[in-house]
Amino acid sequence: MALRFTVHFDASLGVKAPDVLSIALAQPRMLIGRGADADVRLAQRMVSARHALVEVTTRGFSVTDLDSTAGTAIDGRRLVAGRKSLLSPGSSIDIGPFRLAVEAIPVVAEAADQSAPLRFARQLLAALEPELGRFPYVEVLKTPQASEIGSRLMLTPPDRDFSIGRAEASSLSLHDSDISRTHVILRLRGTRVTLEDCRSKNGTRVQGTIVGSQRLHSGDLIKIGDTLLRFTDELAARLETIAVGPDDSYRGSRASPALSAEASALPYGTNHDDIDAEEPNAATPLPLFAQRGAPEAATRPGIQPTVSWFERIVIALALGLLGASLLSLIFLLGLC
Repeated sequence: MALRFTVHFDASLGVKAPDVLSIALAQPRMLIGRGADADVRLAQRMVSARHALVEVTTRGFSVTDLDSTAGTAIDGRRLVAGRKSLLSPGSSIDIGPFRLAVEAIPVVAEAADQSAPLRFARQLLAALEPELGRFPYVEVLKTPQASEIGSRLMLTPPDRDFSIGRAEASSLSLHDSDISRTHVILRLRGTRVTLEDCRSKNGTRVQGTIVGSQRLHSGDLIKIGDTLLRFTDELAARLETIAVGPDDSYRGSRASPALSAEASALPYGTNHDDIDAEEPNAATPLPLFAQRGAPEAATRPGIQPTVSWFERIVIALALGLLGASLLSLIFLLGLC
C-alpha cells in the first residue's frame, strides 16, 4: 500500500490556483517538514524543518509531532510532541497553514519515483510564490557580441537536451569565435540539469574549474570561450533558503495547530488514539501540550508522582543514620 497526501492551502496564504496538490509515497516512514530531507516538503517557515513523522504500524497509520514550533494537529486536535497518534479514516493533519488529507491507495508508479518529493516541493512553492520563475534558465552575462548579452535559454519540460555553441541550429547560438559549433549540452532530467562538454576546443569551466560533466546548481557561472553564462533555478534557490533558518509562528484563519483560546479548552485526543499512552478520559479536559521537561504524571490532573520502594528504603536508611548521629552527639555532650 501507498499513502497519498493531498495538501489544501489555508486562506491566509492567498493561493488562488492550484488550491490542491498531492503526492503519493510508498515507504514505512514519511517525514513532513520544510527541510531538504523531508518526503512531504512544505516550503514555508511556519513549518519546522523536521515537523512530523507518519509511520505505517500494525494498527494503521500513526502521526508523531517531532517537537515542532507550531505543533501538529489531527482534525484540529493538537498532538503531544513525541507521542504517536493513530489516524482515523477520513482524518486530516493540520501543519501550520496546510491541511493534509491522507489516503491509503494501491502502490502506483508515482509512489516509487524518487524525484517525486522535490517535484512536489517545487510545485507547491510555485503556487505559494508565483513571482518565482518556474523553470531554470541560462543567461548570457558576457560575450563578444554585445547584442547577445542578456539572452536567456529557458530549460522547459519535457526532459530533453539543449545545445549551446556557434551553430545556428543550437538552442543558444552565440557569435564567439573561441567556442565550438556545439560546445556544451545541457541535459534536463526531471528537476536536474547536467552540463556536458562536447569535446570543445577550449574546454568548459564551471565555477572556475574545467569540467567534462557537471550537475548545475543555481548561481553557477559557466565559462566557454570568451562567453560567461549563469545558470539560475529560482525555485531551487528559494527552497534551499527556506530549508534553513528559524521557524516562523503561524496565525492563520483556520483552527489548526496554532489553536485559538476556545480550541485550547477542548479535551485532548477525543477523535484519535494515543498509541504511547492510556486513552484519556473524554470527560476530563487535559492539556493539549505537555509541559516540556516536566514528568508525564505531572501533566495529567489527579495523578501524583510516585516514589519507588528502592527510594523509600534509601530515605529510611538516611533518616536512621541521621538519628544515630544525633544520639551520639547528645551522649558526647552529656559526658562533657
